[in-house]
Amino acid sequence: MDWRIELENFIDKNTVIIGVGSELKSDDRVGIYVTESLKEIKGLNVIVAGPTPEHWLGFLANRGFKKVLIIDAVVSSNKKGEIRIFDINEISKRFGLTHSSSLHLFSDYISSEGSVEEIKILAIEPETLNLGEKLSPEVKRKADEIIKFFKELSISQ
Repeated sequence: MDWRIELENFIDKNTVIIGVGSELKSDDRVGIYVTESLKEIKGLNVIVAGPTPEHWLGFLANRGFKKVLIIDAVVSSNKKGEIRIFDINEISKRFGLTHSSSLHLFSDYISSEGSVEEIKILAIEPETLNLGEKLSPEVKRKADEIIKFFKELSISQ
């Protein structure tokens, strides 16, 4: 299924979008890059968590969010810049998350302690995770495509 259709069916006013990644590791910063832009879109609940999403546990645990969308770079041996959506449990079994231990701690906690019923990962295949503060051209192009999608999305109630 196309990632756009999946997101249209997933995102609503009870969804929080969390960007994770390292600002110093090229394409690993894609989640930060996207969510920094999404913060300006009215109707979206957005957190730029960086490399430590677990620092947001207390804030999220009882805010009433039903769904969490984590945006992150995911190494899955696919085409560089490919965008896919996974359930948090599915992705941990199949691919390497760049922040796997903290994301699993994070998802386990908010699933058991808060109101969250569903957690998905919007995964972007990185081209490089080398030190650097810029996204590779293809990953940046795909990140901008995601941002454009959200700007055009109508949030359902």
